Formats: sequence, C-alpha cells, structure tokens
Amino acid sequence: MDAALLWQIGGQIAAALIAYGAVRADLRNMRERLAKIEDRFNQHIEKGLNHGNSQA
Repeated sequence: MDAALLWQIGGQIAAALIAYGAVRADLRNMRERLAKIEDRFNQHIEKGLNHGNSQA
C-alpha cells in the first residue's frame, strides 16, 4: 500500500473518533442539563402542592 493512502485512512479514522467523542460529550451534557431542569420543575411542583396552591 502507498504511504499516502495509509495517512489518508488514518486521518479519516482520527476525524471520525474526534466527532464521535464530541457527540458523546454533548449528549452527556444535555442529559445532565435536562436532569437539573427536571429536578427544579419537580421541586417547584412539590412546593406548590405543599402550600395548597395545586389546582388538580
């Protein structure tokens, strides 16, 4: 095989791994942000229910 071809294949694999890592990190951060928002929302609901402000 030609060395240029090996470099090209290696570069493509490296680029794919970098993109994969970036997507995983973004999904992990998004999941953490959503969990925090969900906790705040649930606390708000519980606070309203405890204070007799529910409209159910």
